[in-house]
Amino acid sequence: MTGALIAMAIGVVASAVIHLSQGLMKLGIRRLQGVDAKGRARHLYALGLGLNLTAPLWVMLANPFAPTVYFTSMYGGRPAFQ
Repeated sequence: MTGALIAMAIGVVASAVIHLSQGLMKLGIRRLQGVDAKGRARHLYALGLGLNLTAPLWVMLANPFAPTVYFTSMYGGRPAFQ
């Protein structure tokens, strides 16, 4: 039971990191379309992209503790409307 709780906790953290990365990429794109702070916008986008690429690492970190279904049950999907 403890392993399942650890895997779910890792899933919550992974979900937060992935959603944060998507927000950083979107913010970087919006700032690139503007006229100010192009260099910083590129850094924001690159940071978001790097964090987004960590998704498989989170799964590998959670798998020793419990089956993947415990990890993925904590991943929050994108809402259907925005």
